Amino acid sequence: MLKSMTGYGTASCEFEGVNYTVEIKSVNGRYLKPCVRTPEDLGFLDIEIENLIKKYITRGTVSCSLRYKLASEQASAYVNAAAVEGYLTKLRDAASRVEGIKYRIELAKLLDAPGVTDSEELTEDKAKILLQKISEITVSALENLTAMRIAEGKTVKADIISRCGEISDITKRLYERAPKVIDEYHTRLEKRVNEMIKGAKLELDQQTLVREIAVFADRADISEEISRLESHIEQIKETCSEDEPGGRKLDFICQELFRESNTIGSKSNDPEISKCSVELKCIVEKIKEQVQNVE
Repeated sequence: MLKSMTGYGTASCEFEGVNYTVEIKSVNGRYLKPCVRTPEDLGFLDIEIENLIKKYITRGTVSCSLRYKLASEQASAYVNAAAVEGYLTKLRDAASRVEGIKYRIELAKLLDAPGVTDSEELTEDKAKILLQKISEITVSALENLTAMRIAEGKTVKADIISRCGEISDITKRLYERAPKVIDEYHTRLEKRVNEMIKGAKLELDQQTLVREIAVFADRADISEEISRLESHIEQIKETCSEDEPGGRKLDFICQELFRESNTIGSKSNDPEISKCSVELKCIVEKIKEQVQNVE
């Protein structure tokens, strides 16, 4: 199952008059890079949250933030009156230094200032309960995020499989065209040699001609590259259906697809095959763009 590396999830709970919210966002990243932000007084939750993230996500840049706000009258004890008074004093002092300035202080906005709503010191028992509750909502947020990543992953998978179908169509064209290239080269070479020796009254050495055709056929043979293209396509389809994260594996297969496409173009001087090579590389680039968003 393919999962996108882009997603969003959130969950909340209430504990002793305080509402806690966990918000998780994930974006593309070559490796797993979790970034957990919690209030200073809840820093002991960082490790547990990061460990939970690692259980659900294996690749991507993940930002997780924990916020809390007062949810009831009982939570008024969490407001640091001394901090509020200190902010008011400093604001009034700053305003008094500017002559004629008019100002209005909204106490509600002071609640967002650092230190104003610092919670009371947690006891060991309360800290354990809070840890459990934050872990539960973190898991809920991660499940919501995962659901979004799976939904987007289905869209990415559908596009990748569609591109694989386009590559299969091109390989059929290559299979049909490759033998004709040899035959046409044989005809052109024989005609050219006959024209050159016609005036000299010489006979064409068929053995030499056959040897030249054989050398060209070996140099222009793309059957092995076509076979590997088909094999890589099957590997992509299998990887898209596996339960394990397949982003890195798909990225490697795309590199191999591009290599085969490039080799096909370099081996042939036939316009049709060269065109197929260019089309293949364009499709592979489109697949690679999608793969960059896969976990």
